[in-house]
Amino acid sequence: MKIGIIGSGRIGGGIARQLAMAGHQLKVSFSRDPDSLARLAARIGPNASAATPAAAVAFGDVVVISVPWSVLPEALAQAGSLAGKIVIDTTNQFGASPLPAEGEAAAQFNAVRMTGARYTKSFNTLTSAFQAQAAGRDGGDRVVQWLCGDDEDAKRVVAGLIEDAGFVAVDLGGTSDCAVMEAPRREGVVYGEEYRAADAPAVVQAVRAGRAIPPTPRYPTPD
Repeated sequence: MKIGIIGSGRIGGGIARQLAMAGHQLKVSFSRDPDSLARLAARIGPNASAATPAAAVAFGDVVVISVPWSVLPEALAQAGSLAGKIVIDTTNQFGASPLPAEGEAAAQFNAVRMTGARYTKSFNTLTSAFQAQAAGRDGGDRVVQWLCGDDEDAKRVVAGLIEDAGFVAVDLGGTSDCAVMEAPRREGVVYGEEYRAADAPAVVQAVRAGRAIPPTPRYPTPD
């Protein structure tokens, strides 16, 4: 697929590297230092090139938005219209306003800000360092990337990209179900915690039933 990346930091850059290795074509964008985009693209390899955010959006069948919360308004302004694009939002609600209303999931809030996008949220629960270390594990050691959104077809596409990036895709439901995968790290949420496929169904069942999720699992370090 063609994928536009808005945000050249550790999360966005890591997603770009993993998807380029899987054979997808990418344009990376949005940096205070334009030369850093060219360097990032060069490190990723021939499947990546640097672009402006608007060009990355125009190029992409899928657009990954991976910027700090405080600069998201600027990134969206530079991106232009997202209408019809499948969007993967990796942001977490740290920092400056505007912020979601009390009881509103950040995914619901951002879906409204990304007018016309086929919005999904994923790749936001684990640190960039852990994602880089865990991508591509085998068998039962593969790590979950949680996914939410209200467009079922868009989620199926994104689930495929999550698998291509070396993880297990697990759909938690719609944007209203996303609070359990959003910051901050706290008891009763999956944010900041490692999960593997065997423990994911119990979490999904609890979220969809409106119950507390099971205690966070603990795993031995893979060899």
